[in-house]
Amino acid sequence: MVLAGMGDKQAQRRIAEMDLATAPTHPEFVVQRAVALAGAHDQQALLALVEALARTTDPDFRCRLFVAVAPLSGDEPRQILLSAYDDVKTRRCVAVALERRADPKTASFVAEKLENEPYTHVRAVLIRVLAKVGGEHYRDHIQRIGTSDSDPLVSEAARSALHDVNIANTSVTTRRRGSGRPHL
Repeated sequence: MVLAGMGDKQAQRRIAEMDLATAPTHPEFVVQRAVALAGAHDQQALLALVEALARTTDPDFRCRLFVAVAPLSGDEPRQILLSAYDDVKTRRCVAVALERRADPKTASFVAEKLENEPYTHVRAVLIRVLAKVGGEHYRDHIQRIGTSDSDPLVSEAARSALHDVNIANTSVTTRRRGSGRPHL
């Protein structure tokens, strides 16, 4: 399990192949197996992740599971992350997972949570998420948070996010104008 946790692909494959009926049901094993299945893009990954989340309350284990849920496609992985957001012990991990997921369908949720988020580090991550998934539509929202928030970490995150939105907007505009080749 230690090797799998450090990214050893062979160890991850072996854990993913183990059956929970014959393997130990210790929460760490269940978490490692679920993460390994997700890393291997196995069809059973989502089911294993849901089962592992149900079996553990340990914040570190849950954080690993949320990060493993992030790249999975579909509505269910998104709902897992959104419903887990309110747990203070893992909120930052869920925000990071939402950032990695980069799902535009989460933009309004993120904007709403950003308004009342008490934790500085989480606000900074949510600003990055909003810039990534909401882009130009949430420019004013990001700018308002950046100028009204007294914490330098949040202000810098907003400044950086606005810069990224400007770059993304510029590249889209450039592509819309044409290929850059002269018309004959």
